Amino acid sequence: MKKLLFLISSAIVVIVFACTKENHMSNHHSDKDTCYIHDTICAPVDSQKLLVDRNWNINEHRFVENNILYHYKRDASGNTVEFPNDVIRFNNDHTGTYITNDGYTFTFNWQYSGAGKNKIEFTIQNYLDGYPGSGSSQDVLWENVVIDGDFLRYAEIYTKSTGTPIICSVERIELTN
Repeated sequence: MKKLLFLISSAIVVIVFACTKENHMSNHHSDKDTCYIHDTICAPVDSQKLLVDRNWNINEHRFVENNILYHYKRDASGNTVEFPNDVIRFNNDHTGTYITNDGYTFTFNWQYSGAGKNKIEFTIQNYLDGYPGSGSSQDVLWENVVIDGDFLRYAEIYTKSTGTPIICSVERIELTN
């Protein structure tokens, strides 16, 4: 009887530890995600392939500056700030282009920081608080980067030339003309 009980207990332990539940996330993409279609495993999605060579326009942008909340939602009324023309583009060679809402174009170099490709650091060249500034640059950090289909979401952190820290919640989309 003891042998039978030991055998059944051992089998239960083996089954419990051998069978693990997988989290099937069909829309969230990072370099470690795998897609599933009707329990068929597909190739992992490379977040860099989803990020680069696309013009990312702001869809929604929220930030606080000097204790004032600013908000922009594309095609919505009641915005406290406007970003309909703000576009950023990442290139596969780790360079990129940023076009401000006012039409100024800047270049930058970017890189992933940390494991998981969910943080991006870049430095915008000749940039001074949204305007051309010869010799100036702006360091920007994007955290919690998620590319979900045609949406790019992240928290943006930077410090203005005045020393004012800015933290934003941003959602971008790829607009087709």
